[in-house]
Amino acid sequence: MKSALKIGIILFVIFVLGYFVLDFIIGAGYDEQHWTYRKGSRSSNESIERGVFVKSLNFKIDSFSGRTFQFEVFIEKAFTHGYKSAKETLLITNTDFPFTLSFNSRPMQEIGVYIRESDLSKFDSCDAVWGFLKHPELQDTITLEILGEGIKSGVIIVW
Repeated sequence: MKSALKIGIILFVIFVLGYFVLDFIIGAGYDEQHWTYRKGSRSSNESIERGVFVKSLNFKIDSFSGRTFQFEVFIEKAFTHGYKSAKETLLITNTDFPFTLSFNSRPMQEIGVYIRESDLSKFDSCDAVWGFLKHPELQDTITLEILGEGIKSGVIIVW
């Protein structure tokens, strides 16, 4: 009976170790495949550390009566995370839109910052949240909306 328990424990340990080794070797545990999607840095410091920072943009916060918050908006090279680590940076080179307008979309827990829907058409390409660019420059002024529950909304004008 004791030997069957020992064999069971050994098999369990081998199974668990095998799972983690297999996960490490081929990434079997990454269900979301985080490396397949374009990412954006939350700050210019992060962008600089990743080696994708291009330039800072000017902005003005307008019509916002909530608490002050740190904010910055910049252009960076398109990238995604590495296969094994979100700290790894892989440049996206197989695209017509190699630059991204980046900013911290959650500068505080209670607010979010989003590109105004009508301004998404000012980008070379976009999705529901991000603007993608062929060249590292804005062709027009962009308006970002500050939204939050129980907070008077405001805007951020970017140029």
